[in-house]
Amino acid sequence: MFASAGEHGLIHLWQVDLNHLEVLPETVPCFTLEAHEKPITQLLFSRQGHFLLSSSVDGTIKIWQLGITEPLTTLNFNTPDQEDHVRLLSLALTADGRTLAAGGSDGTIKIWQQV
Repeated sequence: MFASAGEHGLIHLWQVDLNHLEVLPETVPCFTLEAHEKPITQLLFSRQGHFLLSSSVDGTIKIWQLGITEPLTTLNFNTPDQEDHVRLLSLALTADGRTLAAGGSDGTIKIWQQV
């Protein structure tokens, strides 16, 4: 599975055969998620590949179970008074997938356990 996203706030999921890669002129995604209202800054698959995390300019992180169109949960990086002032720049999961770290444009790192 391969994921792409960007300015439009949509996540496109593509089925990819890693043993046979080729460029197809009219490839369409196998699944599209209406993920965020603002541009997406980062996508991250869980180590086992069952979950996808997305972050957005709006300061939210969403956790998706593949095959389900609604996020399992939404985490807020910014406090209510910050609104969109701090942009999410990076996401990282521990190997067991239970702890999430996110880095913001102001140098802040936030950690969530038991995600």
